[in-house]
This record gives sequence, structure tokens and C-alpha cells, in this order.
Amino acid sequence: MALIEPLPEPEGLAAIAQSNILGELGYRRLSQRRFARALGVSEQSFSDKLRGKTRLTLDDLDQIAGLLDVDPAELLTRRGRGGTPLGGGRGGGALGLPRLDSNQQPSD
Repeated sequence: MALIEPLPEPEGLAAIAQSNILGELGYRRLSQRRFARALGVSEQSFSDKLRGKTRLTLDDLDQIAGLLDVDPAELLTRRGRGGTPLGGGRGGGALGLPRLDSNQQPSD
């Protein structure tokens, strides 16, 4: 039986940013579709940027960071596997999501 190989660490700033954005979307349970809408682009366009099919520009990073409520530099910083969320676990920024560190109670 073959062992599952760990994924290689991303190389280059674009790959690091793509990995961090995908990780953050997963951590915050945000779909690419919802995030693409918030960015004002198609889901396919956003997916292409995250997969490296089209270039991720500095303007893209700035807009994405704004929606995630993080500093754009955080998107370019390599994080270890299972690292802390970007921005220290803050909420969804301009997406209007609750803070991730808040004590949310279920609604009745």
C-alpha cells in the first residue's frame, strides 16, 4: 500500500498567497463562489487566479486582504501547516461575517 505523500510547500510569492487565500477560505468556511461575488468577479476567474492559471495582481491581493480583514503582507507570508489563521482569527471583514473568536450562541 502506498503512503500518501505530503503536499510540497508552495514556492514563490504567488503560490504562497494562493495557498494562504485557499487556507483562509477553508478556515472561515467561505466558498469560492461567495468570495468571488464579493470581489465582483466570476467564480471561474477567481478559481483561475487561485490555481495559477491567471496572474494574481497586487490589486487582487489588496482587495482580497480587505475582504478578509488582514494586512496584504500576511497573504505573502509563508505559514506552517496547521498554522494560525491570518489576522489572528479575526472575522470576515467586509463580508460581514461574525468574528471567529467571538462566543456565538445558537439562535432559537
